[in-house]
Amino acid sequence: MENTGTRLNEAAIDFKEQFEVNGFAGPVKIFPGALAEKLSKQLSRQLSKSPSPVWSKGHAVSSRDYYDIATNPAILDRVSAILGEDVMLWGASMVSRQPGNVHPWHSDMETVGGIGRTVSVWLGLDNVNYNSSLQVIRHSHKFGVTVQEMRHKTGIDRLDVKPEIVLKWAKEINSRAGLLTCSMNNGDAIFFDGNLWHGTDNLNLTGTRKALLIQYATPDRLIQAPSYKHLDWPFQFRDDIRPPCLIVRGSDKFGVNDIVEPPSSSSNIKSWIVQLDLPLQDDKEKGWKPHHIHHGFSPAMETLTCHVSVLSPGRTPHPPHRHPEEEILIVLDGKATILIGDDVDQQSKTMHRGEFVYYPGGQTHTIRNDSNSNITYLMFKWHNKNVKQSGDLLQTSIVNQSNENGPSRNFESRSWTVRRLLQGKTEHLSKLHSHMSILKPGGGYEPHADNYDVALLVLSGTVETLGRKVGPNGVIFYFTGEPHGIKNIGDENAYYLVFEFHAGTHQKNLKRLIKKAVWIILGYTSRILPTPMRIKARKTLSSLRVKT
Repeated sequence: MENTGTRLNEAAIDFKEQFEVNGFAGPVKIFPGALAEKLSKQLSRQLSKSPSPVWSKGHAVSSRDYYDIATNPAILDRVSAILGEDVMLWGASMVSRQPGNVHPWHSDMETVGGIGRTVSVWLGLDNVNYNSSLQVIRHSHKFGVTVQEMRHKTGIDRLDVKPEIVLKWAKEINSRAGLLTCSMNNGDAIFFDGNLWHGTDNLNLTGTRKALLIQYATPDRLIQAPSYKHLDWPFQFRDDIRPPCLIVRGSDKFGVNDIVEPPSSSSNIKSWIVQLDLPLQDDKEKGWKPHHIHHGFSPAMETLTCHVSVLSPGRTPHPPHRHPEEEILIVLDGKATILIGDDVDQQSKTMHRGEFVYYPGGQTHTIRNDSNSNITYLMFKWHNKNVKQSGDLLQTSIVNQSNENGPSRNFESRSWTVRRLLQGKTEHLSKLHSHMSILKPGGGYEPHADNYDVALLVLSGTVETLGRKVGPNGVIFYFTGEPHGIKNIGDENAYYLVFEFHAGTHQKNLKRLIKKAVWIILGYTSRILPTPMRIKARKTLSSLRVKT
């Protein structure tokens, strides 16, 4: 019998040696050309359906289509041959270039220097040929200097760096360096070190060239999000974004990155429940340990993340910072000190279990542990880039269970009491509302569907919802339109915080515009459409109605 396993191992060794010597390996055929073109269209469609990623290279976290390609064995086996048994997927993005457009020569900012190893995969999808393929400088991954540094030293603008200039720089560093245009077609992939000097031109006369850039690293490599507004040396990185990463082979033994779960294989949005069992694991060396709960989107929010963190005594997770996302932070355990504002007018407030703070986008803030024991806090963070509410917007608000900062309206029945805590319009939501619910034993309500997202945090007692029993520190999220009910199945009152996230105006206005457009079309075509079709169209319109 032929020993194919030995042949495959030898091929993997050759592939790894080629990569380590030259800084790249391939190209190799991954998909047939026709399938690559189909995938290009599929991924482009997926961009409009999937949530906006936390950053521009985060599509493998939010889209199953991107994730499935990135974990295809034809790709991942070769990556593993280079990186070893533990492989982390940290980037996936579509790279498009119109005819005549140039992707200037560069070294990848995220992977320059530092510990750990990296592999980037450039997979040609559409209109890829010799005139639009990747160009590389052989051996440049070991130069110890980036293209951007060379531009900085010589004062040449990034758009003026031509291949002959890059080759001249490379020869001055290593006489063995050479310029290579990878001869590729649709479905071909080249594997390269992120330190490699590379760039592309689309010299085709017609057709947008599309390629998928997939980026991997060993889990010990800290991935930071660069500031794409500053592409020159020295590089600048953002402290308001922690790129979510995925373990696709082996495990993470280092904990330096934000490791998240793969995207669901189903396109349906589902509500979720997470029961937190305190105390959670801390990190005494770093002083801060985040635990991911949810990363994705919702009908009301284009991006939505939720995590719980453990902060050690005397530590802070980061200096005071600001970000465009809106945020709610809830203390689960311990005594937290929150700092609001810049150094000049900074305010500090002490918060305890069950108290929370709302930060609008752009508010400078951080949290500090001034106590002698760990503090644990829950955080929701969201963003709607296409929603910009105006007018009287909700400002930074610190809320406790005494209801002293909230609206005065409360509600009480024989089995259910509601204490309103916070309500207002935000930049990214038409309404953010919060209240404390108190359910007496046996109390609750039957399943119903809301036209907004709802998050619950159980503070005490035991409830049942979505067929599951949830106790203290249980986090529940109901997506818009999904039926849900709740019941107190314990022997004591159940206390839980409720947060309502009402969609911004652009989602509602979109439905109204669609409805108006369909009615206009019906008006013009009413004479030629058969009566059954007009009746069906009117039924369809009813599903687009929204409350004003």
